[in-house]
Amino acid sequence: MALIRSYQCSIIVLLLSQACFHVWSARPLRDRADIAVTDEEGAPTLPKGLSDVLNLSDPIWTEVDPVRPGRRDRYLHEFQESLKDIACFCKTVSTGTCKDNVNPDNPKGFGNQPWGPQFYDREKHTCCKMDWDASWNLVGKMGWEVQREGNERDFSKCMKDTFQARQPFDSRPGCCAVANGSTNFNVPINQATELTSIFLEDPKTSRSELGFMKTSPVFSLEDIADTEIQDFDGKPVTKQDIEKMLKHYEDLFTVKDPFILESLKSQSSHVFACTGSFDDMSECKHLRSHAPAQCCCNKASATPSQVCLKAPKKEGSQSKVEEKKIQELEYSEHNFGGYPSGSLSEKHHPEEEDEFEDKVQGMPDPNGGAEDLLEWVKAEGKQWKSDAVCKHKRMVPRVKQTVIQPAYTEQVRTGRYYGEGQDEIMETVQHAAKMSYQKADPEEMCDQWEWTRECPSDEALYDKVIKPGECMSADQQQQNHLVSKDPFMYECPVGHVDPSTHADCRCAVTC
Repeated sequence: MALIRSYQCSIIVLLLSQACFHVWSARPLRDRADIAVTDEEGAPTLPKGLSDVLNLSDPIWTEVDPVRPGRRDRYLHEFQESLKDIACFCKTVSTGTCKDNVNPDNPKGFGNQPWGPQFYDREKHTCCKMDWDASWNLVGKMGWEVQREGNERDFSKCMKDTFQARQPFDSRPGCCAVANGSTNFNVPINQATELTSIFLEDPKTSRSELGFMKTSPVFSLEDIADTEIQDFDGKPVTKQDIEKMLKHYEDLFTVKDPFILESLKSQSSHVFACTGSFDDMSECKHLRSHAPAQCCCNKASATPSQVCLKAPKKEGSQSKVEEKKIQELEYSEHNFGGYPSGSLSEKHHPEEEDEFEDKVQGMPDPNGGAEDLLEWVKAEGKQWKSDAVCKHKRMVPRVKQTVIQPAYTEQVRTGRYYGEGQDEIMETVQHAAKMSYQKADPEEMCDQWEWTRECPSDEALYDKVIKPGECMSADQQQQNHLVSKDPFMYECPVGHVDPSTHADCRCAVTC
């Protein structure tokens, strides 16, 4: 699931200040206070608030990379320099005017407010944002002010935002959409939290970059509202029903990011993430807006199998298939430096003479699922066992070849020119390798092999064709439908499997 909305600013060696996605001229604040970022042992120390979002146990700070020994020092230096240009800005706003500015190309927002995630304090009516102070030349104007505690910058107001702060005092529970693939629910919540994080290395490119991230809203089971909503079919759903469902699908939905779990100081092992943002949260009316659907595969057709089948022969085939066959190799001889050198080659491999049809349909699997008529394709290159037995050998003359001079190309002059006063036309000449030849001891080689079929003479070896699954719905009106596991959860019907329990089950489309 998409858990992080990233507002990324790259570090440049010359440390040109940048607003996210925009390059700005360096313009540090006149009253900027220096920030000490390392202690006596070289580990970083952080201003108020930043320690909540930067993981000081990260190997970036604690380990020396044997492959890149200067990596830790480089991060410390870049972080120390860049941190001087970060501040938490706040301004007084009216209710509902502190939304994330996620589009840096919006001309209405250009120059009037910081980019990216913003945090709202309902009690003080302030809107706060962490940004690069040297890149933003309107500090002190438009009401934005740097937050400080004494001589140090204070980041605590730019660390966390809650759904409660964003809503009127008499608001109803918010609706958090929890989704993973085709499985999704709408969960009524009393509280959810968004957090600011800092990343020091791009997870995709591993390049050194400093940027800000705002997580999607996250909540725990304790935050679920004790209110009753309906499912897609009108059945009432309670808080206990929702808790049970989320626990059932915890592998799909629970947040496992240690930063988020640590920042929330949550004692619950069940923390979930919403899709979208606080602005997307309206009142929950239905747990699911429509009948759930998922991919289901016929278990027999989704289980790989390679078996011998009594398959029909190709049209016009008259020859009898033998369980054993003798293969004669063809002998040929060439002259190298006056010495004969022999070789053996195949005329025809037994695989090329197989008489059975390449595909058969409507045959059950002898290994199980006999009631299912399946499609099969002949196992290519596997009709005969690989351990053929040599039935006859002969002595083959051999010649030892030694390279005296390797082949090479040469550019030679032609005496012709592209035009008067222009370059001479050159010609590429290929020179063959120079070889020496000596008579070697003859080699004993097999010129007659006996092959044995994998299957009896009236059968051939076939692979089962794995059929894609189909999307099944919980709608009982459909011919193939999901079956109820309990009042609010469904599973594939008997004889079918889903991708979570069967690796070969796949659907051609997303359900």
